[in-house]
Amino acid sequence: MASPEAANNAAANASFIPTLALGIPGSGTTAVLLGAFVIFGLQPGPLLFQQEPDLVWGLLVSFFFGNLILLVLNLPLAPVFAQILRIPYVFLYPIVLMMSFVGAFALGNNTFTLWIVFFAGLLGYFMKRFDFPAAPFVLGLVLGPLLEKYLVQTSAMGDGNLFIMFQRPFSLILTVAALIALAYPLVTAVIRNLRTRKAGAKAKENVAS
Repeated sequence: MASPEAANNAAANASFIPTLALGIPGSGTTAVLLGAFVIFGLQPGPLLFQQEPDLVWGLLVSFFFGNLILLVLNLPLAPVFAQILRIPYVFLYPIVLMMSFVGAFALGNNTFTLWIVFFAGLLGYFMKRFDFPAAPFVLGLVLGPLLEKYLVQTSAMGDGNLFIMFQRPFSLILTVAALIALAYPLVTAVIRNLRTRKAGAKAKENVAS
């Protein structure tokens, strides 16, 4: 039990490396944190360590204190936490939903936020039902306004011509790499589907013969 838990904590902390160093979220949680940085006027990236050293090193030090606190809490209270798993889902889900709605209403102090939570819950359910990952959706919500902002700036630099991105070698390489990363999952899914169909057709031919 200690091994997977240690790996889980290591992965959670490691996701902050691209977030702080490059401004690229390493997970859905760090994507939300990146959005909070942008809201407060902070730009994650290499210059963040120079411009906001107190924030960065305070965050890194908090990881050490957080692990120490978890160690102190988990050793004596691990059996107590494990008892939560005995609570039936029919009782646990209503408590979670109630706390979510109360928190959303307290944040905006109006019923519109409750409708947002409701439709977000429906969207999350169907994404889970049809096996759509939530992390890219969160990244899109956070990075969408930034993409729009810099796209307008790029268009202004090229006098309305977006092909200016292909006129410099560095920007050309990054754009092509982004397009390849975007098309790779679709191409691999199509190839995998074709291989599955061919294997199924061969199996039927073998059975028929």
